[in-house]
Amino acid sequence: AVDDDINDLIITGANIRLDGSITTALYDADAASIDLNGAVTINSAVTLTSGNGAIDFSSTINSTATEGYALTTVAGTGTTTFNGVIGGASNGALGALTVNAGGDTSTGTITFATTDATVTGNVGTAGAAGAASLAIGNAATHTLTLNGEDYNTSGAQTFTADRFVLGGSAPDFNTTNNNISFAHGTEADIVLGASTSLNLDTGASGGAIDIEPQIIGTGGGTKGTVTLDAGTGNVRLDNTGGEVIGTDIGNVAITGTTITITEDITTSAGNIDITGAFVMEKNAGTITLLTAGGNVAFNSTIDATTASGTPENLVITTTGGTVNTGTTIGGSDPIGNLTISGNAGDIGGVTIGAIGADASTAGAAVVAIGEATGDLASITFSGNHYNTSGTQTYIADGYAVNGTSPTFATSQDAITFTNAGAGSLVLADTAHLTLSTGANAGAIDVQVKITNSAGDGNDATDVTMTAGSGDITLGVGASGTDSIDGDINDVALTTTGSIILKGDITTAGDSDDTSTTTGSPATAAGDVVLTGPVLLLPSGAGITIDTNSASNNGKVTFTGTVNSSAANAAKTLTVLSGSGAVDFGGVVGGV
Repeated sequence: AVDDDINDLIITGANIRLDGSITTALYDADAASIDLNGAVTINSAVTLTSGNGAIDFSSTINSTATEGYALTTVAGTGTTTFNGVIGGASNGALGALTVNAGGDTSTGTITFATTDATVTGNVGTAGAAGAASLAIGNAATHTLTLNGEDYNTSGAQTFTADRFVLGGSAPDFNTTNNNISFAHGTEADIVLGASTSLNLDTGASGGAIDIEPQIIGTGGGTKGTVTLDAGTGNVRLDNTGGEVIGTDIGNVAITGTTITITEDITTSAGNIDITGAFVMEKNAGTITLLTAGGNVAFNSTIDATTASGTPENLVITTTGGTVNTGTTIGGSDPIGNLTISGNAGDIGGVTIGAIGADASTAGAAVVAIGEATGDLASITFSGNHYNTSGTQTYIADGYAVNGTSPTFATSQDAITFTNAGAGSLVLADTAHLTLSTGANAGAIDVQVKITNSAGDGNDATDVTMTAGSGDITLGVGASGTDSIDGDINDVALTTTGSIILKGDITTAGDSDDTSTTTGSPATAAGDVVLTGPVLLLPSGAGITIDTNSASNNGKVTFTGTVNSSAANAAKTLTVLSGSGAVDFGGVVGGV
């Protein structure tokens, strides 16, 4: 051991063995450094304490083989520099490596490897741990520079500073099912070098990842990627001063059982892939995922925070990339507003899973998918229910409804499918479609044709809409354009407002249909039941309702009045029902 009134200490040799601790003392204003020039072997638990002077390792550091001795350094205001591999020798892994941490308040900078390509600040190797654990820095540490490629430990890693600089081409932080955390005293950034990619991996069986600083890139070169993989552990990105990830970042991939973020993620044309349950934690705030052309994909649920007084909003803007929202939105904790591709340049496709825990429980407030001047190529509904407490607005060139008997429901608010191109709303063979805005209000406006691919007579699907006192409007109004056709069976539209028909309705038979969806006796005929006042508003000469397109002989029922819309001239109404009954329950043409 070295102690008692020693100022600067310099040891030079090919191999340096430390059997005890070293302390150097500040003399007046003369800082006392510790400079070890050679390969260091730790032969017991060692603490190096400088008198506010630099602590510098010029070469490798290893424990005596298989012993796993711990190393602690305390430098006060002095710098600490590691210029060789730590624990890289066979069986040479250290125990705990503690640098200005563990209750220490040293303010000096800490550097793992200078920028000189001939030195390295690795801990272990890509395949082997170099220490049992890492505790590097504290809330007063000024800058922590990590220029190595591998930081591999069997236990936890904790890094704390007010600024982090990461160099190397792809720094890789690995534990064996233990935690990795980056923390800061007040505000900090993790700054990746130009073309530097960051990888954190805590193992397949657990180990949390918690990053408080913002992760940002550096302009020039290839945009670095960020990969955070906690296996079955949780990931938490909880920077409160701005984006959690952003500025010159490429692809972002985050994996964990639960992934919680408190702020935005922005990439420079990079993809965002979220593998695990996604939770937003920003009370009454908005979380934005912005990719500038990259794709966004979730594979699981999206929820607000249970403790939030006001649920978080989610905005996803890809400017041309695709979006897949995973399984269920707001199934456990309903989110606020959901906005996807709210940008004039967005032309990619969106696949959206269920919204809400079930068909009767709202999973979001207002939902708006698509943008009027930059409509999406397509929106695919892969879930079974889409329940919101506010309006639902969809804008795309075409729609695919693939869930089993999907239900779209609001709490007295409008549901709108906007015609942004030449496409249709295409139902899968199992997709009986239900749209409901509640008992009192909320319009339904479907500006595209509802259809189904031609079937074999036993897989036609039903369409049911209930709008309370809101209007139901079907069709785009172009001459000769159907509102409903293809392999559609029963159609039931119900409102005390108006049923506004801008296009024809054509139904087909379904030999397997034994339901009473339309209120008529069990039938396979493809009935049409319009419960409420009907207004005809085609751009052409009139409207045709055909329930006999395949000799199905469907019944047609009007329970209320039938008139041409006041916004149009007198229009013709043609009903083709074969042997199916046609019933008019109100005045025809009385207005």
